Amino acid sequence: MPSCTCTRCGYQTNSAVSDFWTPLGLVFAYGCYARVENDVWVKGCEYEHADPFTKSFVGKLLGKSTIPTPEQRQEAAKRFMEDEK
Repeated sequence: MPSCTCTRCGYQTNSAVSDFWTPLGLVFAYGCYARVENDVWVKGCEYEHADPFTKSFVGKLLGKSTIPTPEQRQEAAKRFMEDEK
């Protein structure tokens, strides 16, 4: 998922939790449902206008760190090595 800056609030977000557009190869979001503050997911500038499905999806991210723990990194590496076999 490409990360980008929300043009409405100026915070970092990504394509899965924003109104993400790439016209003519540009990468930006018009608004975000979740954004990153101090490496933690918080409600974005458009969260209150999101549909119930989007709020449910975003709600699972809120309060979680964007930096993987050592255990998460190890698990991801293990899955990658299994996929390579």
